[in-house]
Amino acid sequence: MADGDVLGLLSSISQPSASSNSVPASDVCSQQGAYSPKSEPVWRTKDMVLIRHGRSSWNEFLGAHKRAQWEEQELKRQGAPKSGGVRNVLRSMVGRGEAASAYPQGQPKSGHTDLLDLGEADLQKQSTGGFWQGVRGGLKHVGNALNHAGKLNQVDHPLSAGGLAQARQLRQQITALTAESQPSQAATSLLRCRRWYISPFLRALETAAYALSPLQRIAQQQGQRLQLRVSPQANEIVQTSMSLDCQGKKGNVGFKVVTRAVSKLAETIEEEEDDPSAQGLLQDKQAELADVVATLCSFDITEIAQVWWTDVSTFKKENLKAEDARVKSLVKRLLVEDEDPVVGLVAHSILFKRMMQLFWPKDRLRQEEIRTALRNGAAQDTVDPYEDKVMNCGTLVLTFRYHSGGAEIVKAVFLFDGHMESALACDRQTQDPDDVDIQE
Repeated sequence: MADGDVLGLLSSISQPSASSNSVPASDVCSQQGAYSPKSEPVWRTKDMVLIRHGRSSWNEFLGAHKRAQWEEQELKRQGAPKSGGVRNVLRSMVGRGEAASAYPQGQPKSGHTDLLDLGEADLQKQSTGGFWQGVRGGLKHVGNALNHAGKLNQVDHPLSAGGLAQARQLRQQITALTAESQPSQAATSLLRCRRWYISPFLRALETAAYALSPLQRIAQQQGQRLQLRVSPQANEIVQTSMSLDCQGKKGNVGFKVVTRAVSKLAETIEEEEDDPSAQGLLQDKQAELADVVATLCSFDITEIAQVWWTDVSTFKKENLKAEDARVKSLVKRLLVEDEDPVVGLVAHSILFKRMMQLFWPKDRLRQEEIRTALRNGAAQDTVDPYEDKVMNCGTLVLTFRYHSGGAEIVKAVFLFDGHMESALACDRQTQDPDDVDIQE
C-alpha cells in the first residue's frame, strides 16, 4: 500500500448513526468520500482480538453507589425518611488520598459519601422502632464504606477481588484453548496473535498479564515471544471529570508502571483468605504469581516513559472529538501500520464501544448480523449492541475489512460464551460515573 494511501486510510470515516441502516451502503460511502460506487477498491481483511479488563475496585464502588441510589429512590417512593446523619458525621473522613492530589486546590472531591447512607432494611427497622438494630446495621454499612474509602481515594484503580477472579478464569479458559486440537476460526485468531497492545491503566495491565501468560508460555516453548506493547493510544476514553479510574498516579511512568502493577497484584492476592495447610493451593498460587509477574515484566514500556494520561479535572465535552481522532489513529495503527495478520488489544469498554460505533458497517443486513453476533444468544430486548459495552474480561474477535479510503467491521465473534454487558444480571454490570449521581 502506498504511503499516500496509508495516510488517507480512516481519515474520511465519520460516525455512522444507528439509523444509517436505511441508507444504501454505496450512498453512505459516496457521501463520506471514501470511494466512488463505480470504483473497485482492493479490500483487505484482518482480525482484531479485543479483551476488556476485569472488574476494578472503582467499578465495585460505582456499583455499590448505584445500588444505594436505587434503594433511596425506592424509599422515597414508599415515603420512608431519608437517612444522612451518619453520612454527614463521616463526610470529612472521605475524599483524602491520591485522588485529592490529582485535583487543583479547592476543587470539589468525589461525592461518594452517599454510600454511607443506611440501607433500606436499616431504615425500615428505625421507622418501626428497632432503633438499636438500625444503629448496628448503620455501623456495619459505615464500616463497609470506610473499607472502600482507602481504595476509592486512589486513582488508576487495580482489579478488585472479583475482577481478579474474572482474570483467573480467563487465564484458565485460554490455557484450555491452547490444548484444543481443532479450535474455531475465531479461537485460532486468538492463538495466532503475536502482537498485543495494552492500556497502561492498572486494571488493564493486570488483566493482560493473566490473559496473555498462557500464550507467552506457549510462544517461548516454540522459541518465540509475544510482543506486548503498552501504549497510551489504548487508554480509556474520559467521559467526566469524575473518571478517577482514568487519572494516572503522579510519578507512575516508565518501569514504575510495572513495579506498581506487581505490587498491587500481590496485595490483592495476599488479601485472599486461603487455608495455609492447603499446600497444593499454595503451590498453584506461587506458580500463578511467577507466571503472571514474568508476563508483566516482558511488557514493552517505551511509550510510557513520560506522563501518559490527561488530567481528568480538565475534562470538557469538546474533548470527545479529539478522542474520536485517537480511536481512528489507533485502528489505523493496528490495521495498517502493524503488518501482522492478527493483532490484539487489552483495554476498556468505552474505548471498544466507540471503536465499534466509528467502524460500524454501512450495509443494513451486515449491521443486523453484527448485532446478532454481539448479543450471542441474549434476548432481543437487551440494549442495542451499538450502544452496549463488552462484559468484563469479555474476549471479542472483530474482523475488519479496509482499503485506502475507509474501514468497517464485517464480523464479530465472542469467545468463551461472552456477551455484551446488558445480557448479564444487574449486579454483574459495571457503572460509569455518568450513570451514577456523584456530585462534582
